[in-house]
Amino acid sequence: MQAIDQPPPVASNTPMMQAIAHPKFGEPEVLKVGEVGKPAPRDDSVLTRVVAASIRGVQLAKSLGARVTAARSAPNVELASPTPSSMSLGSNGMLDHIKLAHSALLVAVIAICAGPGTVSAAGSDNDAPSGWAGSVGLGVGRQPTYVGSPNERTTPVPLLSVRYHHPIHGTIAFNPRGLSWTSPEQASFRVGVIVGFDLGREARGVGADPFVTGDDGLRGMGDIESTAEGGVLIGYRLVTLSVRKAIGDRGHAGLVADMSFDWSRDLSEKIGLSLGAGTRWADQKYQQAYFGVTPAQAAASRFSRFTPAEGFVQCNVNIGLEYRLTEAWSAQLGATYAQLIEEARSSPLAEEPNGITAFLGLTRRFE
Repeated sequence: MQAIDQPPPVASNTPMMQAIAHPKFGEPEVLKVGEVGKPAPRDDSVLTRVVAASIRGVQLAKSLGARVTAARSAPNVELASPTPSSMSLGSNGMLDHIKLAHSALLVAVIAICAGPGTVSAAGSDNDAPSGWAGSVGLGVGRQPTYVGSPNERTTPVPLLSVRYHHPIHGTIAFNPRGLSWTSPEQASFRVGVIVGFDLGREARGVGADPFVTGDDGLRGMGDIESTAEGGVLIGYRLVTLSVRKAIGDRGHAGLVADMSFDWSRDLSEKIGLSLGAGTRWADQKYQQAYFGVTPAQAAASRFSRFTPAEGFVQCNVNIGLEYRLTEAWSAQLGATYAQLIEEARSSPLAEEPNGITAFLGLTRRFE
C-alpha cells in the first residue's frame, strides 16, 4: 500500500473502474472512493475481479505510515517497522511508533517458529469488532471444598467478562483468569501478559468469604494466603500457554504453567457450545504449599508427612452451553472434570483425586 497524491493518468479510451484511493497516511477517514483506469492483463497474467477483501493488522499499520518488509523464515508474516518520519514528534509520529511496538514484539517471536496458518473454527480476536464488549451476571456453582477433597459445597459464582479490542493495539480483557493484554494475531500467533489472583486455602470450613476454599478436615495444616500472580502467555490457534509467578512471598510463592485448548461455535441463533481441555504444571514451592505436608503439619493434622517434587498437577476437560434468551440476556451452563496426576495424586491430601465443578448462571451482554 502506497500513499499517492493523484492517481496515474490514463488514456481517454481506457475502461474505468471504482476504487478506494489512499492519498495520504492517516486514519480511515483519509480514504476516498473514486475511479481509476482498469488494469489490462499481459499475455502471461490474468485479471481477477475482487468481490470482497479483508484488512489485516499489518495493512492498517501501513495506512498509518509504517514500512513493512517480509520476516525471514516466516513467508506468511510481514514485519511492521516505523518509517524515519514516524519517529519524529510530528502530528502522528510518536503515536505511530507506539502503535507498532506491540506488533514488532510479536513478529520477533513469529519469525522463529511461525509457519502458514489457517482460520480456526473458533475464529480470532482479529475478527471481533473494535471497542468495549463483555458480560456480567451471577450464578451458582457446585465444587469440591478444596482440590483433592472428598466433600463438596455450593457457592455463588460471579460471572464477569470485560474486553476492549483494537486491531493494532490488541485486546485487554478481564475475566475469571485475570487481567490480560493480548497482541493482535499474526499468522495465528498471539502473545500477551497476564495478572491473576490465587485465592489461597483455609484450614477450616467455609467462613465469611465463600470464594476461599477450605474444609474442617484441613485443621492443623495452616492457611495458604491469597496472592497476586504475574506472567506471560503465548497462543497458537486454539492453544494457549500461560506461565505465572506469585508476586512476593505470600501464598504459594511458586511458578505455575497452564496449557489450554479452547473451541467454541454457535449451534444455532440461540445456542452456543464451547469445549476445552487443559493441564497444569507447577514448581516445587507450589506443590509443597497445596499438596505437601511438613513434619510440623503432620504432627498437628491427620495427614502423614509428604514432600512433592515439581511436576504436572492435574488435567481437565470442560464444556459450556449458552442459551440466548434475548439479544442481551443469556443462560449459562458449564461443567469441568479435573483429575490430579503425578505427585499431586500421591499426596495424602488427595483423598478424592477426581473432581467435578458445575455452575448455572444468568448473564447480560453489553457492547
